[in-house]
Amino acid sequence: HTHLHVKLNLSSYEHLVATGPFTHAGVPSFAGISGGRTSAMMAALLDPKVILCFENTGREHEAILQFLLRLEEALGRQIFWLEWRPPPRRGDPPKMFGFEVVTYKTAHKRSGALFEGLLEALADYRATKGLPPVVPHQGLRICTAYLKHRVQRAFMRACGIDLDDPQEQLVGLRADEPDRVARLAGMQTRARSYRAPLSAAGIAKLDVRRLWSRQPFDLEIEHDRNGNCGACFLKDDADRSRVLGEEWCDAPWWIDLQHRYPGFGGNDRHSYAQLLHERPTRLAIEAALKAGIEPQTTGASTRGASSSSFGTSDGTWPGRPPRSRARARRRWGSARTRAPRKTIESRVPLDSVQ
Repeated sequence: HTHLHVKLNLSSYEHLVATGPFTHAGVPSFAGISGGRTSAMMAALLDPKVILCFENTGREHEAILQFLLRLEEALGRQIFWLEWRPPPRRGDPPKMFGFEVVTYKTAHKRSGALFEGLLEALADYRATKGLPPVVPHQGLRICTAYLKHRVQRAFMRACGIDLDDPQEQLVGLRADEPDRVARLAGMQTRARSYRAPLSAAGIAKLDVRRLWSRQPFDLEIEHDRNGNCGACFLKDDADRSRVLGEEWCDAPWWIDLQHRYPGFGGNDRHSYAQLLHERPTRLAIEAALKAGIEPQTTGASTRGASSSSFGTSDGTWPGRPPRSRARARRRWGSARTRAPRKTIESRVPLDSVQ
């Protein structure tokens, strides 16, 4: 996994390196690098005095870890790989967690140990209070809060930084994400400021694609749905159903986790077992839509039925089909018509849980 003498070809973006929005602000500055192309481009342009961090959850695609390793080598600077560690004793408050700086060789890969350890630590502590376990869902993203945000803050304290003193967090948001950039203003605190240098420089998704098309290496994943945690509940049902059928995602682990922690991901979401079961039908419908084939009716109306009941073994639509192909795509989703999906990194707020 060692790739010597690989350098990034920044080409028309070379003049931005460590200048303008990519300069160091004069206070402790940290940038979260997710392993995606956007944050990697930000890392390539940032002043070397900005500290780069990647918080590993153990559920990332192997290609993301390899991309981060090659990025680190190409930049010629360290990206700190950080991992959560449980409190010293069972039942201790979760805030007593620790962290460890790891490497590509020592990081957890395709392992649920970190995630399960966090849920167990939370459950053990709540048990001492006579409370039931708490589980992550869209309104309570405790997995992100602990495995990523709080781990980075613990690392900052270990670097000798007083979190009550001024500091800056640099975020990999682009110019074509104005709503999310605008929300950063509401996250400012007296000590901590947030900045999106790519957005300030006018860099959009096309620029990111152009940059990585010129490099000797790239992120080797087929689709954005394979980014971040494999079957994260923040992904939509179509993407989760698809990735659950891919070997790297380890569907049995997600299904077992949801069985052990009922409500994981939200009670209003389809279960992982159900989404895996629906996968063949979903793929058949998607293929039919892409081929321009009008699905056939198969019998009685299923008006009011849930999405878990659609589809048949031969890929046709049960009951009454949508009245038009456009309406079909709106109902079931299609890569051609679905609005661009935000990555998981960008959909999770940096301070979702205090």
